[in-house]
Amino acid sequence: PVLPRAPVGGWQALTVDVGGCLLTPKERVVDTYLALARAFGLETRADEASVMRAIRAGFAAPIPPENPPGVRYVGDGKGFWRPLVRDALQGDLKRTGLPPLDDRLVEDALDALYAHYENPESWHVAPGAVESLRALRADGVAVAVVSNWDLRLPALLRACGFDESALDAVVCSAEVLADKPDSKIFDVALERLRAKTRARLDASGVLHVGDSAVNDVDGAASAGFGGAVLWNSAPRDGCVFDFQEVAMEILASRGRRRQSP
Repeated sequence: PVLPRAPVGGWQALTVDVGGCLLTPKERVVDTYLALARAFGLETRADEASVMRAIRAGFAAPIPPENPPGVRYVGDGKGFWRPLVRDALQGDLKRTGLPPLDDRLVEDALDALYAHYENPESWHVAPGAVESLRALRADGVAVAVVSNWDLRLPALLRACGFDESALDAVVCSAEVLADKPDSKIFDVALERLRAKTRARLDASGVLHVGDSAVNDVDGAASAGFGGAVLWNSAPRDGCVFDFQEVAMEILASRGRRRQSP
């Protein structure tokens, strides 16, 4: 078994993270930024080192004061990504002596980057994920996405095959103004699953799968979820790496035969 011991009666609901779990970029993020730099004639400014520095600095920076406390993405998330993209593409100004990038160019580059990541062809969908979530819902297991993402997430998931047949609810941080590991985002997911299924779901009957020990495992625990496991793309102790296996164990916990979804 790869899942924690199920509660009496089995797992009643599953919540899943998106980035690095259900969906993973097909190419390295740094390569996408370097291609963007070439497209805008900025290859002499941006290199792999400058892009990586900008990405690390962007995620390490304090939450913008105009955002709700602890919330990275608001609305379409451009308030967070705009300064990161600017820093990634303009390179080290002290070293090069070049002027900062024009605001219009930065906005055009940001739009191009958004268009890239809104394209389902830019993402690798976890093998068997869509079919496994559909099988769970068909057996009465409630399924929701819980992700730190901007408001474009529902459209992206649908384009990648995760429609109403696979998901009961999509809960993103920009909508509920709470980032994992804040328990609020998990609480909202549970309430929406209760409303959608009209079932008496208890937090102890919910399993969460995600790729962050803090955001996903600790966050789910803070919300009282019955279990949480780390997603990894390869077999590793203490992790899950196959949504079909997850689905089979959930079905088995409910007294169903272990068969492939």
